[in-house]
Amino acid sequence: MTLDDHLAALAGNMDSMFRAALAREDIARLAKLRDLAASVADQPTLAREALFVGWTAGDLRSKDLAPAIGPLADALWAEAHGGIADEALLDAWQSFNAERMRILIHCL
Repeated sequence: MTLDDHLAALAGNMDSMFRAALAREDIARLAKLRDLAASVADQPTLAREALFVGWTAGDLRSKDLAPAIGPLADALWAEAHGGIADEALLDAWQSFNAERMRILIHCL
């Protein structure tokens, strides 16, 4: 399963309106991240810029995600610049998402 398929399934098949809305937002964030990966000069720049795609309201708490974003940025960079297996990208997303939820649950 690809990351896109995973997020689309969540957006369309969740019983929870919150989780479905989050999946739709994540689809938009992923599109922004892919655009960034194709346009920035290097992976460290991608990792910095990836923090500010709307993870939190006004990106006020997005810096809290800095430790978690690196592996996802690495995977997106690889996807844009050399290829990565769909499973590896999905794994990177799932690891990031789990850490994101752990960190940001306090924002609710």
